[in-house]
Amino acid sequence: MKQFLFAMLLCNFFLSIHAQSSYQKVSDGVIIHPDKSLSGNVGSIKLTAVSNHIIRVTASAENNIEQRESLIVVPQPAGTNWSVSENEGKLTLSTSDVKAVADLKTGAVYFTDINGKPIIAERKLEGRKIEPVVMEGKSLYRVKQTFETDADDAYYGLGQHQE
Repeated sequence: MKQFLFAMLLCNFFLSIHAQSSYQKVSDGVIIHPDKSLSGNVGSIKLTAVSNHIIRVTASAENNIEQRESLIVVPQPAGTNWSVSENEGKLTLSTSDVKAVADLKTGAVYFTDINGKPIIAERKLEGRKIEPVVMEGKSLYRVKQTFETDADDAYYGLGQHQE
């Protein structure tokens, strides 16, 4: 009996390792459904090709992403040419100027120029974290976003260079 239980646990472990996260192509980009246990409780991530030099990333704890009119992103005329490809567990959305690459398991996204030169990258594990909280009786989410940094990175406008 113990051998049977051990075999079942081992089988479940290997199936969870090799299970592929899903994604779907939509009219303006792709929606990725990463593993919630590896993605910081993220149920879906949408990469939207806004223009040739802008790819918008939207994340949700739910398995769907509501379409809302953005107060920040100015609507762009239709016609942005983009493509999507999958290779070795990574999904790449490309325009003529920029690429967004998302890990299908963790949901971590990084950006490069068209030649592959890195622009910015989320931390590979839990670079994005969405936690449910209750404040003043309302169910809300606490969101945390973390990016990979180098020793020579400089940040401006955060108050650290006060005189």
